Amino acid sequence: MKVIIIHGSKTYFGKPNKRNLTYLLAKKMIGTDPNFNYAKQIKDYLIKNKVKCRIFYWGGDIWLWRIKKEANKLAQEIKKAKQPVIIFAKSNGGIIAQLASKRTNLIKKIVQIGCPNLSIKPLSKTKIINVYSKEDNIQRRGIILNSILNLSRGSRTLKGNNVKNIILRDINHRDFNSKKMFDFYYKLIK
Repeated sequence: MKVIIIHGSKTYFGKPNKRNLTYLLAKKMIGTDPNFNYAKQIKDYLIKNKVKCRIFYWGGDIWLWRIKKEANKLAQEIKKAKQPVIIFAKSNGGIIAQLASKRTNLIKKIVQIGCPNLSIKPLSKTKIINVYSKEDNIQRRGIILNSILNLSRGSRTLKGNNVKNIILRDINHRDFNSKKMFDFYYKLIK
């Protein structure tokens, strides 16, 4: 089964636009320019382990209306391919995955890492593995930011028969990008 990797909120492609509100908010939350090389690194790791995969590149905005637009785009791409997929998503990419899975039954599983969930209830009935850490301050700030910008009541965890929550200790948002985590992700994807 093919894996689609979805990066989190991406504040820029190429050279950052330092006047962009999304960029400014993300930089303030993270404390430095965000780095999204992990999506390519996990793709390379999965290919090396003979897993067919690709990256779903999206605008990376923090606004829910744009995230919904990207979820629709992803769902249409999956429907067009007519093949079941597993989604590996980080941060707001998990929201895209959940929203897209409401629009197609070809998404068989979502593995989401550090997702600032919009509520404690999953957005779809697709099987979700929700990995989080209480030490992940970026996820916590993302939940607060989503609550303010999108009038939602976010949560680190999800509750539902289709959900498995996995808590990791002493992991921050950037640690999820570490190559040492890739073996763990591979087991969750399989």
